[in-house]
Amino acid sequence: MKRSLKLYPATLAIAIALLSGCGNSTGPEEDNSLSIQFFLADSSGEETTLFDVGQEIYFDYSMVNSTGATLHYNLPHTGPFVRLEVSQADSLIGTSDDGHLYAQMILPGTLPPGDSLHWVYPWFSNEYHSALPPGEYTAWAKPRLSIYSIAARIDFVVSD
Repeated sequence: MKRSLKLYPATLAIAIALLSGCGNSTGPEEDNSLSIQFFLADSSGEETTLFDVGQEIYFDYSMVNSTGATLHYNLPHTGPFVRLEVSQADSLIGTSDDGHLYAQMILPGTLPPGDSLHWVYPWFSNEYHSALPPGEYTAWAKPRLSIYSIAARIDFVVSD
């Protein structure tokens, strides 16, 4: 019994160290220290929120380090640093992750001052996605980085 009591403080100390952020990424609070840009574009690269049925939609997301310091972050897997979701009303239509599996591992990275992370995702690049029928939709970009997790939203329309 005494042996398990001696292990308890050591186990507790390790758990506290892990939970307190020992070795975690450093970065800004979720505020304006990162400049976020999220927009939709057509095949000619023009920014728009109006699309025709069957037209390719490009989801363009970038994150710029507008601080004066290098930011260190962690990505929780081998996939993209942002997840894109398309919904209509309360129904999820599709995501950038549809049909994909990513290795679950912590991938550290750095973002120097003035540098950016940028990702463009064409809707039809995923074999599980088909043409969106006419209607009103919402696109969400949800970053997966340890330094920023505020989702960006764009409403768009697909018409005949």
